[in-house]
Amino acid sequence: MLSRHTQQPSLLLHPRGQAALIATIVLFSVGTVIISTLTTVAIAKVKTVTQLETSMQSYYTAESGIEDSLLRIMNSDYTYTGNDTITIGDSSATVAVDVSGNQVNISSVGTDAALVRKLAVQLRSNIYGASFNYGVQIGDGGLTMQDNSVVYGNVYSNGNVVGINHATVTGDVIVATGSPSSTDSAYTVVNAYRSIATASSNKTAAQSFTPATTGALTKVAVYIAKVGSPNDNLQVRINTDNNNKPSSTSIAQESIPASSVGTTASWIEIGVSNPPMVTAGTRYWIVLDVNTSSSSKYWKWGEDTTDSYPGQTAKYASGCCSGSIAWSSLNADLAFETWVGGTPTRIEGMTVGDATTGTGRANYFVDTTIHGAACPNAYCIADSPTPSDMPLSDGAITDMKSDAYRGGTCTIDDGCDADGNLILDGHNVTATLGPKEIIGDLIVRNYGELTLTGTIWVNGNIDLNNHCSVVLNSTFGVYGGILGTDGTAAVSNHCDFIGTGQTGGYPMLISTYSGAEPAIDLNNQSTGVIFYAGKGNIDVGNNSEAKSLVGYGVRIKNNATITYESGLLDMNFNSGPSGGFTIKSWREQ
Repeated sequence: MLSRHTQQPSLLLHPRGQAALIATIVLFSVGTVIISTLTTVAIAKVKTVTQLETSMQSYYTAESGIEDSLLRIMNSDYTYTGNDTITIGDSSATVAVDVSGNQVNISSVGTDAALVRKLAVQLRSNIYGASFNYGVQIGDGGLTMQDNSVVYGNVYSNGNVVGINHATVTGDVIVATGSPSSTDSAYTVVNAYRSIATASSNKTAAQSFTPATTGALTKVAVYIAKVGSPNDNLQVRINTDNNNKPSSTSIAQESIPASSVGTTASWIEIGVSNPPMVTAGTRYWIVLDVNTSSSSKYWKWGEDTTDSYPGQTAKYASGCCSGSIAWSSLNADLAFETWVGGTPTRIEGMTVGDATTGTGRANYFVDTTIHGAACPNAYCIADSPTPSDMPLSDGAITDMKSDAYRGGTCTIDDGCDADGNLILDGHNVTATLGPKEIIGDLIVRNYGELTLTGTIWVNGNIDLNNHCSVVLNSTFGVYGGILGTDGTAAVSNHCDFIGTGQTGGYPMLISTYSGAEPAIDLNNQSTGVIFYAGKGNIDVGNNSEAKSLVGYGVRIKNNATITYESGLLDMNFNSGPSGGFTIKSWREQ
């Protein structure tokens, strides 16, 4: 018997089966595309993230190169060669340092897996400007010259100039009318600072005062500081009063150079040329005015916010001094001092110039020869010159100290002993130092040599003796360098100060000492460039030489000579290639 098998129709031939198959294929294809796309995107993102991380690593390595160079440049405990390469993991940075004058440009190129990031930083070292216009400039202590001493140049003194036994000045001698020993009007309380010229609305500030004495207003002082490096000098005016505000009439006008003021506040004295007459009991105004404003480069005037000065006050305005200016009250008082009148001063026992040169200006003359003939003659000019301001303010000198302190305290590793003294005694005993603070004494003698690479400030005394040298490092170029002390400084027996060899590259010795003994004593055929003792006396003797002296009082004797050099007219002192820098810009290239 035959069996019969009945064949079922194929599912693929059924319409519903075909649809399911097609749907499956479509879904599979779409899924494949989606997965492929997501995979591609994920791979791209991973690559992007990897590149970003690598790029950031390049950036951080470049920044590390910058920071390493900054550390080495701004800290004298480290050294730098100018160019360097650092490696961090798989990345590296090539650093280039270019020094030009007081500006340092640092560039760093970071590289990781061929990805490059570039950074650049610009530094500027602190610069202090000062004009040494005279061979000798003296404060109220006056100048005494004796025993064949000579100044080859001009002399300006706020006190008497007296010669004994053949004293000669080859140029001109000007003796200002002496300032009174005490102020006429003053308000010195300071508990805050008033900003001037941070915006166009406050470019001018004014403080009222009423003289106690009728007479010539010979000098004023204001307690000020600067922020940054203002573009303009500060104008100082004395104005009359108009209904309890400054009038448009200025009876005197002077200028304070921006370079002579420090970022640390101090009293700045301003001699008034052609001193105006002021009347006791009449109100006047001291007006400080600037042409331009800046939020980063401006001035500060010390103030008392309690407005406690009886009968007086301070105001501000957008400018000075037309009648249309609107003055606003500060509800405060600004610190100031004024001097009215003066004491007679003289030139005595001097030879000034020769038959064809030389003039003298003073209240009167005694036993003096000027322009080849005994006074009186046409070149002995009876006059009342204005007291001259010192080239450096106390604030600027404080800033110089701060530059030295940035380099840290001199330690045993620097050559100082356990008491903080630096002693360089003997042949081939040398030190290269700066910026640095020496808490003890500085002694260089018997052919010892000190090289300045930045400002050095000594808390004790300075003793330079017997064929020693103080050398300004060649990297200062056309800029001066500073060796300073709060004590006395003695330079004797063929000790010399040596500059860079370029005009302006001169060392300056500063003493802030104000006691009775000489702040600076230059003796026995020693030589120097600039000696500065604004609060003390300077003695120069026994064939010693210098280019410029600035002191409260000066005595030159025993064949000593001062030979003024024109390069001192506009000096710029650098805090040093090793410190005192300000970061001016930091950017990616």
